[in-house]
Amino acid sequence: MSDQEPPHARPDEAKNPSRRNLLFVGGAAVAAAGAWYGWPALERLIPRSFAFEPYDNPTGFRRFSAGPLTTGADVLFGLDDTPTKGAGLATKAVRTDICTALFGRSPTAQGLVRIASFSDYNCPYCRVLSDILQDIEARSPSKVRITWHEWPTLGRSSQIMARAALAAHRQGAYEAFHTSLMRSRFVPTIDYLRELARNKGIDPTVMSKDMRSSGVAWEFALSSALAKIFGFRGTPALVVERTAVAGAIGRPILQALIELERREGPITSCT
Repeated sequence: MSDQEPPHARPDEAKNPSRRNLLFVGGAAVAAAGAWYGWPALERLIPRSFAFEPYDNPTGFRRFSAGPLTTGADVLFGLDDTPTKGAGLATKAVRTDICTALFGRSPTAQGLVRIASFSDYNCPYCRVLSDILQDIEARSPSKVRITWHEWPTLGRSSQIMARAALAAHRQGAYEAFHTSLMRSRFVPTIDYLRELARNKGIDPTVMSKDMRSSGVAWEFALSSALAKIFGFRGTPALVVERTAVAGAIGRPILQALIELERREGPITSCT
């Protein structure tokens, strides 16, 4: 399977205001990446200590404010096909078993640190952090596990890409889609997404159908409920075991946090 961009993708057109906005976000991603990759040298001078603030609810968790974030018009969004009742049910489900909602049902091993990532494909800092997370997981697959949460707060194009990624997940191609969409500089047209599906070896017709499914809407509702519970105001956001991280975080600080979580062991409320 090829990792190249599909040939049918259409570059942004300046005459279209919504596309101009997306082009601006894409350009901001490049600038943010260039600036952010320069931070590690400075971060090495920062003491490896954290000022945590405990949550009253959910108990057992704490928060840590990191770098900048990207916010949308309504960061606690609700999709048109996710009624208020559904959002309430999602919040109840998350409250019932918050650790499973965050990290999934996969068994944990001794020394494993779980990370829940909340991101938007139009968020410049998310693109950089996504690469960092994937690299950390690839270098230590038995010690770090990432659970990806789609939280598209930056408009319709963000929602379309998030739907496509979740639909691709149903055919075993989530990570391939996630990586391609994070690195894409193109507007997510239907032709683009269908060609991307073919390039990743999945059925584009099935993907298009799944994008509109109640299952995908439910996953959005769960991720939105989690974001609200942890008080996230924008992307990127992480929950590293017991620590919620708001905003962009560089590799050295993130790795120091991972090691701290590993030393402190499992979350008491999740065992």
